[in-house]
Amino acid sequence: MQLKTCSFLAYLGLAASLLTAQNGISPRPSPADYPVQATIPNAALAATALSPAQMRSAFTTNLSGKGFIVLEVAFYPTQPQMNISPSNFQLKVGDHFIRPSDPAVVAHVLRPKDDSPTYSSGKTVQVVPNAEIYHESYPGGVYNGNGNANGTTPRGGWGTGTGVSVYGPVPAGGASGYPSQYPNDRGAIEAELTDKSLPDNRILQPTAGFLYFSAPSHFKKDMPVELDYSPEGNTSAAVHLTVPPPANK
Repeated sequence: MQLKTCSFLAYLGLAASLLTAQNGISPRPSPADYPVQATIPNAALAATALSPAQMRSAFTTNLSGKGFIVLEVAFYPTQPQMNISPSNFQLKVGDHFIRPSDPAVVAHVLRPKDDSPTYSSGKTVQVVPNAEIYHESYPGGVYNGNGNANGTTPRGGWGTGTGVSVYGPVPAGGASGYPSQYPNDRGAIEAELTDKSLPDNRILQPTAGFLYFSAPSHFKKDMPVELDYSPEGNTSAAVHLTVPPPANK
């Protein structure tokens, strides 16, 4: 009995650590709520491409028109545990094969300078990332992209959200009541993109997140792309998903 209790407590500890440390967003109720799906070892995989309007809705950071392709990817495990990682993906656009970009790299491209933004007076503006934890509830039926569906059976899950707060101008040494050092704008961008990216972790339940790809020069918004997934890096077992362009331009 004592051994069983210890095993159960160890499982709860593992589950708690995975749930608290994990990045990502709330997955849609089922794989069928995404435009494309595939069966992979120990899970179902689903994906969709974000339109510029969806990027503006999903992020405080302005990714629309900045040369990035953003995909939402979700895993629905059929086994108690499985490992997932952005490094197991690549995107094929025409003859180009592209690996996901690290959020730090994307943040550098979007905000290459380390200096904090300033008012025209030259006084410093402090940009501070913030986060929240929330619970989403979806009625049963077909997910419509806005967190709602038609039906009566509620479904949902826990999720996280991020944003930024702007303080300023501030006197030398920082605003009263706040530390003098805050992440600069690039730090806030990286924090948001990291928080919403697909986790590199072991998962116990349906999990979703974003992948960021640097678009090649010939990429057009109405082009389909091929998302290749190699489970645990095993290219011989690769799965290929043709992701259509988003309907909402």
